[in-house]
Amino acid sequence: MFILSFMLNSQFGSSPFVFHLGSIFLHIIAAYFVFWLFLELGFKKEISFLSSLLFAVHPAVAPVAVWVPGRIEAILTIFTALSFIMFIRYLRTGDWRYMAVFFVSFTIALLTKEVVISLLPVLLFYYLIYRKEKLMSDKDPVDKRHSMSVRPFIHRVLPLGLAAIIIVWFFVRKNILAGA
Repeated sequence: MFILSFMLNSQFGSSPFVFHLGSIFLHIIAAYFVFWLFLELGFKKEISFLSSLLFAVHPAVAPVAVWVPGRIEAILTIFTALSFIMFIRYLRTGDWRYMAVFFVSFTIALLTKEVVISLLPVLLFYYLIYRKEKLMSDKDPVDKRHSMSVRPFIHRVLPLGLAAIIIVWFFVRKNILAGA
């Protein structure tokens, strides 16, 4: 994804300004996805906005916006946040399309930077908390419009899908590094 972002950026010119503008644009998109993630986690709009604003202007993330190779972090943030958002949406609705987008965005994030593997324990932790909240409430965790229950999918298909993605990633990575 990192190389693809440079290829796309070069379509608009080869001056350093264009590449810096592309990095800033990706950082703004990443800040929006942080905002969206906080909303999905149940925070109020004001808190979500302030959190994403802090993310956007914090000095620790300044290299992402001003250092052209730092754009890899913005790309990673976009696809990691999208993965988490789609996972949350799937748990709420049971709609398999959210899980499909989760798999695609997680794969893209994994191809961007391998640190995204650390998202998996976070998702497990979130699922356990979500499940506990739903068991303690009288509400059905799955929207009635969807006949497919979340629990069988989470227990069977999700681990198999993630295992397949990680195995394919491992072999792709191994072949790329062997050729380098």
